[in-house]
Amino acid sequence: MSKQIRDLKAKKSGLAKEAQAIIDAATAAGTEMTEEQTKQFDVLMVQVKGVQGMIERLEQLAAETVQAPAAQVAQTIVSGGEPAITADPKRGYQSLGQFALDVRQATTGFGISDRLQAATMGSVTANEGSGAQGGFLVPPEFAEEIFTLSLEEDALLPMTTVGTTSGNSMVYKQSEDTPWSTDGVQVYWEHEMAAAKVSAPNFGNHTMHLHKLLGMVVVSDELLADAQAMDTHLRSALPSAVRWKINAAIMWGSGGQEPFGCMRSGAVITVPKEAGQAAGTVVIENIDKMVATLPPGSLRNARWMMHNTVWPKLRKLNTLNDLAFVSGTPANPYGTLSGLPIMVTQLAEELSSEGDISLVDLRYYRTLTKPGMSTEIATSMHLFFDQGATAYRVTVRLDGGPKVSKPIKAAKGNFKMSPFVMLGAR
Repeated sequence: MSKQIRDLKAKKSGLAKEAQAIIDAATAAGTEMTEEQTKQFDVLMVQVKGVQGMIERLEQLAAETVQAPAAQVAQTIVSGGEPAITADPKRGYQSLGQFALDVRQATTGFGISDRLQAATMGSVTANEGSGAQGGFLVPPEFAEEIFTLSLEEDALLPMTTVGTTSGNSMVYKQSEDTPWSTDGVQVYWEHEMAAAKVSAPNFGNHTMHLHKLLGMVVVSDELLADAQAMDTHLRSALPSAVRWKINAAIMWGSGGQEPFGCMRSGAVITVPKEAGQAAGTVVIENIDKMVATLPPGSLRNARWMMHNTVWPKLRKLNTLNDLAFVSGTPANPYGTLSGLPIMVTQLAEELSSEGDISLVDLRYYRTLTKPGMSTEIATSMHLFFDQGATAYRVTVRLDGGPKVSKPIKAAKGNFKMSPFVMLGAR
């Protein structure tokens, strides 16, 4: 038994004796415990539970990390001739929960286990301390899984035009010319043998710089006592945090320390309410005008973004001759409106506010990432110390911005179109 475990068991025994003394005092007096005694007893039992949890974690960790010293582990050769740790994308761990437990121990002053040291050799971000100074890279396979899960369940990133860079920035050539514009690439009808008229692309530069996205998840000490429970929690909470932040940036990002959102673009067109339209309503004219505002080709890719309070109003748009709203299917859980899928999201405003319904084609939005979307994890036990919890922080690097800066003028007349349309306030 390690000295750490012996000391903790001695501490637990002392706390238990103090709690027993309170009960003995009340029994000797022939009364129930006073309010003050009850509070003291409850505090002591919480401390006993906390110490017992730490004992169990140390015992579990000791059982799972019995192996050769780190320097030897890193050089261990498995059958087939590959390094056991460095070649393993899980770095010797069976689950993300096991890795997180090792990180927890390292950041609470109990030292870095042989397995963690071997698995993260060369990737410790600072030192063995906790808080902002200590952190470890999550094993590659778990990092990839976290990001893969963050792209499920209505993630917007896969709908964008995604580019990658091995550096920190990228400059894209960007043109907003249309086939019917008088600038940029042109073609002409000419007589036979006539000299060709010359035209040239009309490009601007779109410079993108990767921003650091931090997704935070807090794990209670109770979860930390169970590697499997914590593994399940992290695999749910971490991707959810990443997905929400990316979605919010793609839609409404300020463009400062985060991507520039499509709904902040100068290309956004707001369709005003109908004359005399009452608050709290959605009418078919709103929907038809929004669809008509999309540029050619966007009907195959656009989708509705709306608030929960809007969705119940959609059934009222249907008539005997026109089923504008169609109920959900497994592929489109919230159904379709004018043939386009609906996403109910907290990124939209409440019913009757500007932006409670948006119609977007995210092919007109460009994102920039690192190849493979590398994910990192760091920990802090101090941030939520008073709550008996540890914070796990996931880092992803990303930038994004719309491909168009202004509405698209139609070939005839003064009508304007946009891949980013919202309904005005009512």
